[in-house]
Amino acid sequence: MKLQNDTLMKTKVFFLVSMLLLAGSLILSCSSRQNEKSSVKQDEIKRDTLQIINLSGVSYKDSHAKLSDFAASISYIPLSDDKLIGDISQLCLSDNKFFIRCGTIIEVFTSEGAYIKPLFKKGNGPEETICLERFICNDEQKIITFPAFGDFLYSYDFDGNFIRRENNSINDRYKKIIGYQDFLRFYTLSAPTPVIGQSSNIYGDTLLYGENFENNQIIFSQENPCKEVKVTYNGIIAELENADFVTGKLDSCFWFRNLFMDTLYLFNKDKRQFLPKYAFNLGDHVWDLETYMHLYYMDKDYLNQLDSKTFLQELFLGKNMLVYKLKKSGKEGVGVYSLVEQKNITFSNNIFENDLDSYLKKIDLSQALLNGYCDGEFLYFPVQAYMFFEEGNKPFSSNITNDSNPIIVKVKLK
Repeated sequence: MKLQNDTLMKTKVFFLVSMLLLAGSLILSCSSRQNEKSSVKQDEIKRDTLQIINLSGVSYKDSHAKLSDFAASISYIPLSDDKLIGDISQLCLSDNKFFIRCGTIIEVFTSEGAYIKPLFKKGNGPEETICLERFICNDEQKIITFPAFGDFLYSYDFDGNFIRRENNSINDRYKKIIGYQDFLRFYTLSAPTPVIGQSSNIYGDTLLYGENFENNQIIFSQENPCKEVKVTYNGIIAELENADFVTGKLDSCFWFRNLFMDTLYLFNKDKRQFLPKYAFNLGDHVWDLETYMHLYYMDKDYLNQLDSKTFLQELFLGKNMLVYKLKKSGKEGVGVYSLVEQKNITFSNNIFENDLDSYLKKIDLSQALLNGYCDGEFLYFPVQAYMFFEEGNKPFSSNITNDSNPIIVKVKLK
């Protein structure tokens, strides 16, 4: 968060960081021809294949749910100590390689945990950089992209070869990349610099863009469904410091859900567009785009409602199961929903009892949702090696110690 009185003075306020995200119902449509631009308006939404996920009646239980509620098996991947790394802030598995962000570097390991090398050379010289924010992985083109050094995006291939550095700014705004589908790159723009006393919409007319990665030509755009909403800036702003969207892959197709919209969209390769896949019914008292915009400008009337509204946060989407993080009635926990039976299984505190093996007695799934990765079949997330030596736990291998690298937990979803 950033505070500003006449001149911009900024300070972080952590209780809002996870909530300052985009909203509204989205649907994207893009032409099958790479360089033909299309614009999709809100009234063009089609929901023929939409499945409703009803979470409106879930009640929080302050108890430990069981891992077997949604998982069929659990295993552990030790990362080689040939290269000692720190805490893992992000991981992704693609092309049988783990790409792991720790500190300002992205380290590359095999899917079995053997160390390969850093993705890039750290520094500010030619083809060198640092990674301070989330990277985006293009599975089809085998490219990783991330922002670095202010107004630039850096791209490397999976083997660590430098591809290009490109300008990331558009006037006084910058691109926030959310994902890829082959040659398509999806992004939203940061809010423009506000003027004290001026009423404006922080997103303008367009909420989301799709561009050809090779030439940056915009192929489609998504209309802002609340573009008529105006909020007055009074010298205090909140600046987004994390990703705008929850994203993932399901059957090799990119999906996204904006944290303030009710619908999850899945890319359809045949139709070359996003189609609504799931809609979340959270009840009547939930966040929306208008609420977010008032929060962005730190409207005190809206700040007082922080703990009273329902907010669906991170989630992992499997083929049959959905694991989600939810804040409701002042309680925050992790839930599991069966997509096959179309019913909620549990909504409880963050700690799940591991009833699948005897190595880790309990697992904090809230942290897994923050730093983990799901490919639709397996859920991957890091835990510290010392946890296996805590009371009630035991190491799964004689080769690990308290000081070993983090361990990747691999959970097979039911």
